Amino acid sequence: MTKNRQIITPQKAIIKYMYRICGFTLAETLITLLVIGVVAALTIPSLMQQINEYTLNKQRTVFEKKFTDGLRQMRVDEKLAEKYATTADFVNEMKKYIKITAVCDKDHLVSCFSTESFTYKDNVTDLTFNTSDLKSTSNIENVTNHGFGYTSDIMGVVMADGVQLLLMVNPNCEGITSGDTTGNLYSCFKYIADVNGKKSPGSVGKDILSNINMSTLDFEIVEVNTSTSLGSIQGPYYSNDYWLNAKNYCESKGYSLPSISDLQEIATSIYITSGACTGTNQYGGGYKEVTSISDGNEFFNCTSELHSLPIMQQITLNGNNHYGSNSWVWTSIQNGDKYARCRNFYSNQTRLADCSRRDGTMLTLCINR
Repeated sequence: MTKNRQIITPQKAIIKYMYRICGFTLAETLITLLVIGVVAALTIPSLMQQINEYTLNKQRTVFEKKFTDGLRQMRVDEKLAEKYATTADFVNEMKKYIKITAVCDKDHLVSCFSTESFTYKDNVTDLTFNTSDLKSTSNIENVTNHGFGYTSDIMGVVMADGVQLLLMVNPNCEGITSGDTTGNLYSCFKYIADVNGKKSPGSVGKDILSNINMSTLDFEIVEVNTSTSLGSIQGPYYSNDYWLNAKNYCESKGYSLPSISDLQEIATSIYITSGACTGTNQYGGGYKEVTSISDGNEFFNCTSELHSLPIMQQITLNGNNHYGSNSWVWTSIQNGDKYARCRNFYSNQTRLADCSRRDGTMLTLCINR
C-alpha cells in the first residue's frame, strides 16, 4: 500500500510562500507593541485631560442653567423681591424651585460640602479655604479683604444632581422684582458651588464656582502687552501716541486701563501684602516700616521671592519686556496732550510719575472689574 502524499498545487505553493515572507518575527512584534505603548503613554494623559475638562464644562453648564432657571422663577413669583432675615429662610423658599436633597447648618457644613478645602489662584498668592472654618461670611471676608456686610450664617445645600452649595444671604438686600428683567439674580446672596463633589481639582474656576470675588485685588488683570506690540496712533500732539492707542485697545475689548488707585493696589499687593519686602531703604540711609503705598518714591528691601510672585511675573511679562524685571505701566489718567500718569515696579522701588505718551516701552494692562 502506498502512503497518501499531499499534493501541493501551484496555488497552495504561492499562498505558503506569501505567508512565510509576510509573517512577523518575535522581534518585530515586540517593537510594534513598544511603539504602541509609547504612543499610548504620550496621548492618553492629554486625552484624559480633555475628557475631564469636557466633563467639568458640562457639569458647570448644567448647574448654572438649573440654578438660574430656578432663580428666574423665584423672580417671576416675587420671591427675590423679599428680604430674608436668615439664610435658612432663603433656602426654605428656594427649595420650592430647585430640587434639594440635604441642608446643613453652619456647624455641619462638611456634611453638605464634602470638599474639605479648596483653592483660589490669586494674582498675588494661592488662597486656601477650609470648609470647616467657613461658619460665617466674616471668615471669607477676612481672607479675601472684601467685606460685603452680610450678617447671616453660611448654610450647606446639596442639589438633587449632587452639586454641593454653600449659601449666605444678605438680610438687608432690597432684591429685584418680577419686572426687573435685567437685574442681577444673585444680588442678594453669595454662593460657592462644587459641581463634582469630593473629586479633584477642588479649584475655584474649575469645579468650584462662586459669585464672590476671592481675589485680594478688586479687579482682574486680563491682558498685558508692550505698547510697542500694540502700536501707536495719531494723538492730539504726537503722531505716535502709544498711550491713546493702549486706552482705545483695552476699551475696544470691554476693559480699561488701570486707574492710579488700581496700580497703587497692585503695588500694595506686591511690596507689602506678599511679604516679599521687609521694609524700605531710603536714599540717605535709614529704614522705616511701610504700611501703605504713596504717590511718591517708596524704596524697599525685597528678597528674591519678589520676582517669583505671579502678579510680578505678569506685569513684567516674565522679565521679557524692555526693562526686564523693572516695568513702567500706564494708568488711565492723562496729564495734558503730551503725558499720562504711570507707575513703575522695580525690584526695590515703586513710584507714580508722568510718562511721555509716545513712549513705546511702557506696559499696557487691561483690567476687568
